[in-house]
Amino acid sequence: MPSIQTGSATWCSPSPSPPPNGLIATNPAYYATPRLLWKATPPAVPPVTLSVSGNQLTINPGGFVGTFNVEAVVSDGSSDVIATFQVTFV
Repeated sequence: MPSIQTGSATWCSPSPSPPPNGLIATNPAYYATPRLLWKATPPAVPPVTLSVSGNQLTINPGGFVGTFNVEAVVSDGSSDVIATFQVTFV
């Protein structure tokens, strides 16, 4: 079975090419113990609060220091607009 090294991930298969990036586990322990995938601890949710007033979005960090992503969806009932942006508090 060929073994393909991709960064810190290893993938083994009869196929000569690796799967798409989203399917590669970065830690070999996941191959030895697959239950780590479904028993994984989800990432912490930043304790931020969001509020909207008119056309202004206010983000209060609540003591959080770091970076996170925000996805905003606006709809008029017949169409949606989605925007994603990164927020960093230092």
